[in-house]
Amino acid sequence: MVLIRRKASEKLYAVDTITCDSSYDLSRLRTDTESLAKRLKMEGIEPFGLLSCKGVVKRKGSETKMLASMSLAFQLPGTDLRRPPMSLRSLLLQERRLSLTRVVEIAKQLTRAVSFIHTLDFVHKNIRPETILIFPDYASDTSCELFSAYLLGFDSFRNVNFHTLKVGDDAWERNLYRHPTRQGIQAQEAYIMQHDVYSLGVCLLELGLWDSFVEYNSDAGEARSKKVPGMGLGLSLTDFKFQPDNIEQTQKIKNQLVSLAEARLPAQTGDKYASVVITCLTCLDEHSDDFGGDDMQDEDGILVGVRFIEKVLMKLGEISL
Repeated sequence: MVLIRRKASEKLYAVDTITCDSSYDLSRLRTDTESLAKRLKMEGIEPFGLLSCKGVVKRKGSETKMLASMSLAFQLPGTDLRRPPMSLRSLLLQERRLSLTRVVEIAKQLTRAVSFIHTLDFVHKNIRPETILIFPDYASDTSCELFSAYLLGFDSFRNVNFHTLKVGDDAWERNLYRHPTRQGIQAQEAYIMQHDVYSLGVCLLELGLWDSFVEYNSDAGEARSKKVPGMGLGLSLTDFKFQPDNIEQTQKIKNQLVSLAEARLPAQTGDKYASVVITCLTCLDEHSDDFGGDDMQDEDGILVGVRFIEKVLMKLGEISL
């Protein structure tokens, strides 16, 4: 995700670029990208934690003349260029802490966004603080709420009805937000909606603790600095040395996240918020009370979107401060 300003109008856009390579069904990817852009173009989509998409920019390779990339352009509402929005990661790294009321509201916005994407029969595949855009308080513009949050980072999205490739990477800061069966260079399972639910759970945990799980060990900025696990995460880089089919190692990361939610979240956010996070992190557990039963899945094994809304969004809605 990059932010681009149009000089003529000084409007600010967020751009997500999808790289097209031979490993994908380009016809299907193009159709899905155009479909997603069209459905995100609707007016008044902001309350769902999403920004209105203004179009798709297609680029062909200079030599092959084949489709090389597609970029989704999202217009940012009511942006003061002197105070541009920032990623949730950048906000978490600041000393200023938001009130619990704002934390819960951001959690609701992100949950609505994931729910909306799932009702469109898409999976996001890239939910992490770097793909969540936070707007500061623009007192002069009521269209942008205090610290509104929007989900972007659609460069990896896919149609849920088409099996995704099991190709991953060894970037620990990305794998931290992936379910144990999706971590490492070669994922063990095809991507399904529950994997988005898990990623959301990690983000909500980080948000509730207000403790960045990814830190930078120099002042060179996010892009150039070496990324290291945050102290509050309780893990080191050696815990992310992925080995093929080593589910015990990847399970250790998940167990640590669940332990953090159980031990630290209730005192900081209350029992209901902690319960929501644990629900998300354990959504694929065999004995999960909320998501594990056969009645919670459709004939294709896909989590029913209505169930997600009921068990996560409604639980968040029950929190009163």
